Amino acid sequence: MNNELKKWGSLTLVLLLAIGIGYRVTKSFASPSESHVDSMAMTTAYTCAMHPTIQKNAPGTCPLCAMDLIPVENEMSFSESDKKSERKIKYWQAPMDPTYKRDTPGKSPMGMDLVPVYEEGDQDQPLQTLRLSPRAEKLAEVEVSPVTRSFATETLRLSGKIVVDETRLETISAWFPGRIEQLFIDYTGITVEKNTHMAKIYSPELLVAQKELLEAVRSGSSRLITSSREKLRLWGLSASQIKQIEKTGRVSDALTLRTSIGGTVLKKHVNEGEYVKTGSKIYDVANLDRLWFVADVYEPDISKLFYGQKAQFVTEAYPGEQFNIVITFIDPVVNPRSRTVRVRGIVDNKHRRLKPDMLAKATINVNYSTSGPVQDRAIQDLYVSPMHPEEYSEKPGKCPICQMPLKKASELGLAKPVSSQKPLLIPSSAPLITGKRAIVYVKVSDRPGMYEGRVVHLGARVGDFYIVKHGLQEGEYVVTKGNFKIDSAMQIQAKPSMMQPKGGSGHAASEHNH
Repeated sequence: MNNELKKWGSLTLVLLLAIGIGYRVTKSFASPSESHVDSMAMTTAYTCAMHPTIQKNAPGTCPLCAMDLIPVENEMSFSESDKKSERKIKYWQAPMDPTYKRDTPGKSPMGMDLVPVYEEGDQDQPLQTLRLSPRAEKLAEVEVSPVTRSFATETLRLSGKIVVDETRLETISAWFPGRIEQLFIDYTGITVEKNTHMAKIYSPELLVAQKELLEAVRSGSSRLITSSREKLRLWGLSASQIKQIEKTGRVSDALTLRTSIGGTVLKKHVNEGEYVKTGSKIYDVANLDRLWFVADVYEPDISKLFYGQKAQFVTEAYPGEQFNIVITFIDPVVNPRSRTVRVRGIVDNKHRRLKPDMLAKATINVNYSTSGPVQDRAIQDLYVSPMHPEEYSEKPGKCPICQMPLKKASELGLAKPVSSQKPLLIPSSAPLITGKRAIVYVKVSDRPGMYEGRVVHLGARVGDFYIVKHGLQEGEYVVTKGNFKIDSAMQIQAKPSMMQPKGGSGHAASEHNH
């Protein structure tokens, strides 16, 4: 009996061993993908919530912030990897600039390794792409806007004030030493006409000079006569007054000063009875029919201003009412203290409503093309006075102030080249700007829910838009809302993103080696 039990036990043991050996042999001839698909179908990596480029294959803490690592499931299997290796590579492109393509592996202009793009398959898209399900798009509140090509206009705002036109300001001063015998205008603010008598000055030296003229006339010396006449002329006597002295032989110990322009008396410097020296100021008179608007412009805005630019300003005295000006001068130097440049424009004030030193706020519409801010084309054909740029004409002629010939604005450097090409524009909320580069997420037109990260070269910001110099094409759609959430998902998956241009693969690999 015992021998039979031993016999059956031995047979059972041999049968079990045969089954085990057969199973192992069968597994050894199975395909590699079948043998590993179960073990690799769902692997788990661990990453840091604050530093997604840190990835490990076991739990632990982040070496940067000491936070506990969180699990991230990876659904890539060896069978999928083998399929990728079997697909045909279409071309190689830069991870963050899909417009940079090559037929062979290499480096992008940013120094990053080129990645392959296969002929088909969503799973074979470059690293900078991300696919969102309809539900994920809704949760991320993704919104897109088209890339457009159009002229852009920015409204530049300046704070300034109204001042006297310096070309219409006159100072009445003493031509010779003496005493103020009478002031005909004894208070400021009064309006006077041209050639109005202003003050009477007594001077013994004036009396001596007139007697010298009479002596020269009696002597008959032409040289002495010419010298005496010139002295009186320089002291403010007119040619008719000098002839009257020679004709009548009468001299006067006082001279009446008159205005050479009509305007408003802004300041009275002396009182009756005061003694004055040669050159002492007596009155300041200004013509207020035309004034200046002046403003200080910071350096970043200097390139947006041009000669002949039209602008409007408002004042607190007349709320809601706009006054028109034309920019006629831009200071050629920067104020070293305020780091600003002063600009001015001409203000028509025939009705005398505006007063000097009024505060004003101006707005200027600046037009942009692909080359940046552009000047009005009409300025190219203007003729401008070299000494008085506020004097210009559409035809050749002479300056009404200095009689110098007018010159073409381009000859004086006042007219700039004008570009007519419309720039590419994207909303200002589209780019993610790090300070060194800008990233936008572009909706892939033929792949629903897929978004592609792309490095773009931006120009100036114009109002609510950015000018795009390189990286986008007209008609593409860029993400304007939800782009930060898409970028966060890219970072978590260790793909190239705003803060990680090369993605987290390199760092992750180094972490796995430890």
